[in-house]
Amino acid sequence: MTRIHFVTCADRNYALTAAVMIGNLLRLYPGCPIWVYDWGLDQADRETFEKHAGVTLIDWTKRAGRRFRIQQTLHRHYWPLSIYLRQRHLMPEALVRVLGIELLFLEKVRCVMHASTLAGNVPLVYLDGDAVPIRNIDALVDAGFDLTFTIRRTADWCWDVNECRILNAGVMGFGADAVKRGQFMEHWLHATRTIGEAMSDQTALTRMLETRNREILRPGGAGTIDLNGCVFNVQVLDGEQFNFTRIEELVEAGGEIPETIRVLHFKHRQFRRERFRRILKQADLSSASIAGGE
Repeated sequence: MTRIHFVTCADRNYALTAAVMIGNLLRLYPGCPIWVYDWGLDQADRETFEKHAGVTLIDWTKRAGRRFRIQQTLHRHYWPLSIYLRQRHLMPEALVRVLGIELLFLEKVRCVMHASTLAGNVPLVYLDGDAVPIRNIDALVDAGFDLTFTIRRTADWCWDVNECRILNAGVMGFGADAVKRGQFMEHWLHATRTIGEAMSDQTALTRMLETRNREILRPGGAGTIDLNGCVFNVQVLDGEQFNFTRIEELVEAGGEIPETIRVLHFKHRQFRRERFRRILKQADLSSASIAGGE
């Protein structure tokens, strides 16, 4: 079994999917550490998560909690993205909401950076709180690559400024070299802070590859990028396998989930309880894997 450290972030809205994710990771990778960054879980969810051996909760509420986000949003008008958003003449309430979401993307990068220091020289996999692996995902930490990203199907691609949808940063893999991994994450954090585009964390990743080796940006793409003299081996996996988001199509189709799909990503709150349980049944996953039950 491949030794991997896993990291995710969750608040009370994502406790259900995060619980199923943890249950599946413990089944697929028994004994592997799982770092859960607490962005505002209920106490009952915290207690449930901590019952699992190998799961460690890290309190990030002072940086990602709602009150903190509002305070930071109101004091970060120097941030390039806020300039763009203000030019769109958003109402103050909408501006605060959108900037609050973007600040969470920034905290996501910081959480992954922090987890990287905990993992040492062991591969690290990041999963959004609503991304559930249902099969082996060893390919995310292939020993031949320093960085592994997942890409959307070509029909959904958009390269436009502030509408960039190429990579999906909900599922990512990082190699075992802790020093090199840390160097990349410093670049990623800086790019996220300064990109000046919406969906800043994943847009920063796309632009980073686009400007250095655009040929990588395709399903199955592989190559190198140079970041200030440090060369990284990069692979891009097909999101249709490792980051599948079209949950409604699976619900409508019924039957077994195709064997090619390895990670289900319940974006846009596609994990409403009834639908979620139907997908669990289709994936042949027991609802008992939901740590919190009903």
